[in-house]
Amino acid sequence: MAEKARECSLSESKLSHDRPQGGVGNSSVNGSAGGTTEVEVVDAVTGACSQICVHLSDSLFELVLNMTFNYASTNVRSNAVHAIHQLVECIANAHPAKTLVKFLPFCAVNIHTEIKHGASSVRMTSSSLLLPSDATLSRCLS
Repeated sequence: MAEKARECSLSESKLSHDRPQGGVGNSSVNGSAGGTTEVEVVDAVTGACSQICVHLSDSLFELVLNMTFNYASTNVRSNAVHAIHQLVECIANAHPAKTLVKFLPFCAVNIHTEIKHGASSVRMTSSSLLLPSDATLSRCLS
């Protein structure tokens, strides 16, 4: 079971890491990040991870929670914000209290820091293309 949890987390990390940057190698003509196929794959992986997280023992859940937190707190990719959000949502649905204790302090501090330093200060009309400077804020808000 531990191996399945690790595979799930690593698969999601690989998917998020390999997702194409806006306009490069995707099926979208307008330059938005990802494409239909990538979104469908991430959604399928999320569904599988959701089922796995619900059935993990406490020790395996802690392992998955720590691995996900370590990845999410040290890697910021504007094209992976949605995928990471979905993975954290799977974990939070399985054990909301444990997930909040781990993620909320980190996110609160980072949201405050990002706003203090001007994140989201440039107006945009696109909700799918994040400025690299706003990726951390968007990740923490998700």
